[in-house]
Order: sequence, then structure tokens, then C-alpha cells
Amino acid sequence: MGEPWNIDVPLRWKSVLVKGMHFDWHKHPPRNVRERDLISGPRIYRWLLRTTSGEIEFVYIGQSERFQERVSAYRNLDHRRVESDRAFQSRLKKYEDCGGTVELEFLDLDAESFCINGKAITNASLGDHDIRLMMESIAIVDARVRKLSVLNQLHDNVHLKDLKRLVKQNPKVIEQILQKLRSEQA
Repeated sequence: MGEPWNIDVPLRWKSVLVKGMHFDWHKHPPRNVRERDLISGPRIYRWLLRTTSGEIEFVYIGQSERFQERVSAYRNLDHRRVESDRAFQSRLKKYEDCGGTVELEFLDLDAESFCINGKAITNASLGDHDIRLMMESIAIVDARVRKLSVLNQLHDNVHLKDLKRLVKQNPKVIEQILQKLRSEQA
């Protein structure tokens, strides 16, 4: 067995600025078409939560096919949103109430693109769901390697989510299956 490969994936983050300044995207909608265009389309994004001294205390990394809709969901406290989104929104508000700042950045794959088995990975390739998921995961791993406090929660795989949903929707059927399994084991 040889030495493991050392693969460096260039991750360049670009602040999403309005007139050269940070904008509270998580609190306010874009004011015009130009600002809306800044956040439209598929994106790998990260929220930086900075202390009053400007140090990054926390980071949250995500991916979205339509970031403009995703950021709108962060702004709108909706009882239908998943618990993790509501918790994140609450954290942003508490953080700012204590004097911290929240900044938005996008992964810029055109700044230094790369290829995987001949496939160029660029900003245009973020329209591919699998590439977005891959780049989101790489960005999360990179943030952890850099010892940043990552707020992302670990997610269950699809099969486990489906099983949990089935259990909630059909508790009697699940109990019958469990009883049958127990009787077969006896």
C-alpha cells in the first residue's frame, strides 16, 4: 500500500457585498434587481458569525439550487420551517443582539477551478445537485480542518429519514412488524 494522495481542493470564498459593504441578507430582501442578481442561482454559501473584535467564532455552510429562495427562508420565521432552520435563525439574532456580526460569502469556483476525472468544477457546474453536495461537504471538512466552529448539524442519510417518517406515520403497522419479528426469534 503506497502513500495516500494529497489532494488540494482550492476553496476561495467571496463576500457578497452591496456597494462594497456587507449587507444583512439574512434580515433584509434585496432592494433592486442588481442586488437580487448577486444572490440568484445555485450556490455554496457560508455564514460567518464574527465577534465584536472581528474574529470568526462560528461558520455555517450550505448549498442551494436557488439561493435567493433559500435566503428568503432564513429571513421569514415560518412555523413550517424545519427546526434546525428556526434554531439557526434564532442563533443569528442572539449573536447580533450581543454585538456580533453576520456576513455572507459564496464559494467562488471560477477564481481557481479544478477538474475531477476531466470534469471541470466551476461556478457553472453548481447547477448539478451532486456537485453542490460534494462541494458543500468538502467546504465543511475544510472548515473543520481549519479549526473553525462549524454550526452545521450532522444529517441522517435518506434511508434513515424515510424510516423515521414511516414510523411516525404508521406506528401501529411498525408495532405489528416488531411483534412478528419477536415471535419469529422466540
